[in-house]
Order: sequence, then structure tokens, then C-alpha cells
Amino acid sequence: MAVLSIRKYLTDYGTNSTNPLLQVCMLLVEGIAKSALAYDREEYSQFRSSLKELAEKLERSQEADELIAVAENVSDVLQSYNRGAQRVQAAQTVELRCMIEMLSQTLVSLADAGGQSVETLQAIRNQVESARQLDDIRILRARLSDSLKAISDEARRQRDRNAQMVQQAKNAALVASGHGEPADIDRVSGLPSTQKAKGQIGARIGPSSPYYAAVFVVERVESINLRYGYAAGDQLLQAFGAFLMSKLDMKDDVFRWRGPTFVVVLERALPADAVSAELARFASVQQEHAMELDGRTIKLPLSCAWTLVQLSTCQIPEQACQQIDRFVAEHWEKRK
Repeated sequence: MAVLSIRKYLTDYGTNSTNPLLQVCMLLVEGIAKSALAYDREEYSQFRSSLKELAEKLERSQEADELIAVAENVSDVLQSYNRGAQRVQAAQTVELRCMIEMLSQTLVSLADAGGQSVETLQAIRNQVESARQLDDIRILRARLSDSLKAISDEARRQRDRNAQMVQQAKNAALVASGHGEPADIDRVSGLPSTQKAKGQIGARIGPSSPYYAAVFVVERVESINLRYGYAAGDQLLQAFGAFLMSKLDMKDDVFRWRGPTFVVVLERALPADAVSAELARFASVQQEHAMELDGRTIKLPLSCAWTLVQLSTCQIPEQACQQIDRFVAEHWEKRK
């Protein structure tokens, strides 16, 4: 557009002199230099240096075609610089939105954690307001992520302790009233509990046993609990239990282990590789679960980490249970 306007200027004024064109080009360079956005100190310095070189080249040019060619170079430099500025601004916007999302997801955790980390978050917020470089914002985002994770972990520990105390009080009241029952059925999933799973595994141990214990750890349950509440996490566990039963044989026994873990006792007269391949066909594919929450439908990912324990290789039930618990612990350690 700038080059077309210069040609129109020459046509309208009907001059063959390059002086008016030189004056217009110099004004163009000067205007670009003054109005450019300084999004990065080094990039801006290089940009101004390029414009200075082009301005000197303009002064040495004599013919109109030479001046217009230099003006086109000026336009190209400006467009390239603007594209860089737009990319950086877009990246900064994404980074800041992610930080806001982190804050919004942990407001409940802040309240549960007693506000002990508010000063740290306040310091980070002040630094965000003064940050200008993209790298500075990314470093602050990493600090914010670490701080929010510490808050969420503390809040989760407090909730778990409170829930445990409440459950213990309820159990004690049931026993005292004579109505206490053994915890054979998991309250959330409706499946047989850990104790039942251990009994089943113990009965299947043996050197020639055709049985396996498949372990499934449902992913993202903790983050879904923090964002949407424990009712949403419970729905996800119920959905995964139903998903497992829909993919397995009727003779396979499905149990709720601890936390987001399920154990399935399988009878398969097959090598471990063949059983693993059977499980991988459905367990390694990420699914989605739609649920109603506060009057709206949301879709949550339904995926898992899994492993297989061959019961014929275990000498005692505790050995198989240790393998299960070790896999669960290693999975959570990787996600930290």
C-alpha cells in the first residue's frame, strides 16, 4: 500500500524528480521507526539498525525505481517485525491465560489450606505485573505452578484427614449401635472392595495358576476433584468401573482397590504377552465420559495406566499385593 501511494503521489504531481519521492520515503522510514512496538529489546535494536541502513541507502539512491525498491525493502522489514511482535504478544496472552486458569482452579484449595501461601502468590502477582519479557513470564508461570501444587497437596491432605476422621466416627457409631458391617462393597463404585480382592488373589496363588491380576489406575481423578468437586471424581470412577466390566468376560472379577485404582482377577490359560495384548486393545485407548454438572454437560477424559501381575509367579498373596501397590506408587511418583 505504501509503494502504491508513492507511485500515485508522483503521478498526481507529475514530476520526474526523485526529491519528492526521497522525502516521502524518508518520512515513511521515520514514521515506522517511531511507531514500532518494542516487544523485545534485542529484536527492536536490530529492527532500528535495519531501518537506519535502509535510510542511508535511500539517501544514496538517485533513480525513482531505486527509491521504490528500497521502500519495498522497508515495507518487508516492517511486516517481518510485526509478525514477530504478534507471535510474542499471542504467546504472552496464552501464558497469562494459563496462569489465570491455574489460579481459578485452586481457589478452593486456597481456602482449605488456610491461606498460608497467600504471601507467596501475592509476590508472584506483583512480579507478573512488572514482567515484560516472555521468558520472565514463563519463569513466573513455573513458580506459580509449583506454589499452587504445594497448596493443592496440602488441601488434599487436610481433606483426606477430615474424611478419614468422619468415616472412622461413622464406623465407630455403627459398631457401637450393633449395626456395623464388614466393608465388602466399595461405597463409590459399588464393586467388591480391596479386602475382597486380596481374598480372591490369595485363593488364586500357585505355581500352575492360570490367573492374572490386572491393575488399572484411573488418571486425572485428583485434578478433577480439585476443579469440579469430589462428586465429579466419584462419577468418573463409577464410569471407569462400568467401562471395565463392559470390556471383560463375565467370569472376570472386578474390584475397587484404593484411591483411583481397580484390580481385575482374570482366568486366562495364555502367556502373559497374549493377556497384555488383550488388555491393551481397550486400556490403551483414551475414552471420554459425559456427565451432568451444575446443569451443564461436560466431557471428561477416561484414561488409565495399567499393568499385569502373573499370579503363578507369586509364592504368597502378599507378594502379589506388593506388586500392585508398587505399581500404583510408581505411577503417582511419575506424575509429580
